[in-house]
Amino acid sequence: MLQRNSSETVRGLSRLVGWLLIAAVMVFTLAPIGIRPVTAAPADLERFVAFVLIGGAFYIGYPRHHIGFVLLVIGIAGLLEVLQNIVPGRHGHWHDYFVKATGVLIGTLLARLAEWAFIRR
Repeated sequence: MLQRNSSETVRGLSRLVGWLLIAAVMVFTLAPIGIRPVTAAPADLERFVAFVLIGGAFYIGYPRHHIGFVLLVIGIAGLLEVLQNIVPGRHGHWHDYFVKATGVLIGTLLARLAEWAFIRR
């Protein structure tokens, strides 16, 4: 019983993290460039890491819908790139989309590997 409650808690937390990250990415992608958080990391690395985390969170949070959520998040990434073209001062790029989509796939793969290692243990 403890195992089930613990895995439900992890799934619920992963879902929350995934959706909060999607919301943050949407805000920072479509808001004026001046309010975008700035780090010392290259923008491609920031995009990649954000989508690795989102892919991993949704993989863990929705264990029965892996493919659907991978496709959903990749679709959201594409939609955000298109929508940037209507925001003054912002520009969507295929390169950015590719970085984000690759991040989702790598995040999903890493979560799958972690799951496999945990179950095997």
